[in-house]
Amino acid sequence: MVLNKKYVFPFVFIALGGVLSSCSIKKQGLPLHGGIISTLENRYPQDSKIRLAYGPSVVLHISVIHFQEIKELCEERKGTFEQYTMDAGWCIGDNDRPQYVFFKDIFDNGKGTISIAEKGDGVSDEFWVAYTKESYKYFWDKKYGN
Repeated sequence: MVLNKKYVFPFVFIALGGVLSSCSIKKQGLPLHGGIISTLENRYPQDSKIRLAYGPSVVLHISVIHFQEIKELCEERKGTFEQYTMDAGWCIGDNDRPQYVFFKDIFDNGKGTISIAEKGDGVSDEFWVAYTKESYKYFWDKKYGN
């Protein structure tokens, strides 16, 4: 088989680009310094490759093998861990301020990951609470029996 030289470079470029993009790490948004997301990213960089910004929150997709540690970190930070469904709940702190919310979303389906959302760096507590009351209304309703 004879390869035409004008097709070799594009083929190698496309093949290499596909390999590199499949290994990419996507990081958006600034998590809280010392928050749950920055803690997990520092401890498990291999399991926390996708972090996205959604409005005032930063969402980390991390392997479900760290679920127990997510619960323990809540207790260490003097929060109350509340799990409302098999794969959704939150860690709520003093003054009824959610420290973080965990859930499975469309990006987690079939990947063995769970999403953790916490307020982004620079977001006020008041804005974060208002956002969670709107976006995670189910949790607030379950907590207060509405």
